[in-house]
Amino acid sequence: MSRIFITGDTHANIDIQQVDAFSEIHQDLIRDDFLIVLGDFGALWFGDSRDDKLLQWWENQPWTTLFIDGNHENFDLLAQYPITEWHGGHVQFIRPHVLHLMRGQIFDINGFTFFCMGGARSIDKEYRLTGISWWPQEEPSWTEMDEGLSNLEAHNNTVDFILAHTAPGAIAQIVVNGYGYANEPLNSYLNMVVSQTTFKKMFIGHFHIDRVVHERFHFLYDDIVEITAEG
Repeated sequence: MSRIFITGDTHANIDIQQVDAFSEIHQDLIRDDFLIVLGDFGALWFGDSRDDKLLQWWENQPWTTLFIDGNHENFDLLAQYPITEWHGGHVQFIRPHVLHLMRGQIFDINGFTFFCMGGARSIDKEYRLTGISWWPQEEPSWTEMDEGLSNLEAHNNTVDFILAHTAPGAIAQIVVNGYGYANEPLNSYLNMVVSQTTFKKMFIGHFHIDRVVHERFHFLYDDIVEITAEG
């Protein structure tokens, strides 16, 4: 059976060291194996040869790379890629073996079901430039969030895993010592998702920590974990 691994933000090549090390020791993987990046993939950023070089590095790996979007993505560039169906949900093929898992979609991969919701609010957006280092599409639209709820309902509100860039508000409050996530729309939405969905574990990026909260909420940054039947 093929294998699935998950890691946190890579930010283009800034925080890619864990994947670089992973690549060195996992040359035995094949295209039917997957590495999932939990947002802030960042390999589409400049729109020029700098992106091409990094994307080709990803494409040259023996596995298939999947990513949800974070808040630090060039959404104008991402929007240029066509949307297609893959493993039950909507994706964008950035390269033949580098795929963007779109918001609100549910995928069946290696017999596991994954609900995906990318995006987050940048707390530093006042220091960024619109269309250059910040894009308003960083947060999901109501349409994307509603589609996610509809897709979950169609799956009887049951999936194996939830993949998100940011965390449910109640869980975020724990890891950031009360910083104001409670009333953020996306974090409140994720509160609702986890409260009405049966799932084994939720994997979260964004916070630049490796930590498990309440057993089911797994924050990833430097660590790379493998999905198993037990979660």
